Amino acid sequence: MNFKGFKSGTDIRGYGAEQFSDEPLYLSDEFVMAVAESFANWLGARTGKYTNEITVSIGRDSRVSGPRIMAAAITALCFRLKNRENQKKGGADKTAPQEQEEKSQ
Repeated sequence: MNFKGFKSGTDIRGYGAEQFSDEPLYLSDEFVMAVAESFANWLGARTGKYTNEITVSIGRDSRVSGPRIMAAAITALCFRLKNRENQKKGGADKTAPQEQEEKSQ
C-alpha cells in the first residue's frame, strides 16, 4: 500500500470515485480502512488507551465518494479495531460462533 499520497502529513489526495477519472482509484476502501486504523492506533498510543476506548468524530464533504469513504472509515474504527483489541485482551466479548468453534477444536 502506498501512503505517499499524504500531503504535509495531514491531507490525503487522490481519486475516490472511479466513474469520474481514468486514474486508478487511490482512496479505495482498503486504503481508507488502513488509514483509519493507523490513526486510531496512533491515537491509542498517544493517549495510553485501547483503541476501543477512544471516541472520534467522522465528517465528510459533499463529494460523491464521501459516503463510501466515511463508511469504510467507520467500518475500520468500529469493527476491525474492536476485533483486534478483543484478540489482544485474550478474546473478551467473543461471539457465540467463535466460542463454539473453539470448543469443537
